[in-house]
Amino acid sequence: SPSSLDFRTLHYFAPQLSNNRLKTRVSGKMSGYVSDFKVEDINIAVKEGGFSSRLDGRITGLPEVEDLRIDARLSKTLVTAEGMGEFISAWMREGELDLSEYARGVMFSLNGYAKGPLNHLRTHVSLNSMVGSASANLNVDQILNIEKPLNISGSVSTNNLDISSIIKNNLLRHTTAKAGFDAKFGRTLTVPDITLDSLVIDRLALNGYEYSGIKADGFYNSEAFEGMVISSDPNM
Repeated sequence: SPSSLDFRTLHYFAPQLSNNRLKTRVSGKMSGYVSDFKVEDINIAVKEGGFSSRLDGRITGLPEVEDLRIDARLSKTLVTAEGMGEFISAWMREGELDLSEYARGVMFSLNGYAKGPLNHLRTHVSLNSMVGSASANLNVDQILNIEKPLNISGSVSTNNLDISSIIKNNLLRHTTAKAGFDAKFGRTLTVPDITLDSLVIDRLALNGYEYSGIKADGFYNSEAFEGMVISSDPNM
């Protein structure tokens, strides 16, 4: 049967986890040593809800969290935007990644992998939901570094994803697109700093009209928004 695990109780083996707020229910198989162990068919669910998954892979580097390296695959993952924000925030030494305003009431099915040190993760995820699907190759940096913003960069693609269900803006609906981006959140920033490049839109439902053949790039931060849009759509 599943066991309860409060990550703060692991501080004896890994003192750096003493402030980790993650509380989970866990079941599965583990083998090896604290500094190098394998996990197989590990089912983990956050007690507050919003995140559950199956984990298979290898973790090395403990008890030093700065040396922790992950090579793992996630499957059968069910997650909400708020749950994902809380899960990431539990590992952050300061600050919060608050995603509670996004995709309220939407449950995502996720599969993917994460590889690398905790402060420099390389990930791939595919998402499916009742509001559409998406996939992403993401670099997640500075999770542990409290002196710098959390940095997430990479590429994202969507397939008929209903954006209005995520950001609660009825003007922007189903979208099929690909984009590269670099975003910084929290800590030293009061407003996210987002750079968008190579955005290609094959379908965009905006304010009741359908558009296609759009390319764009730009950036957004606390001081300004600047962007450029090129379109071959005759409706624009």
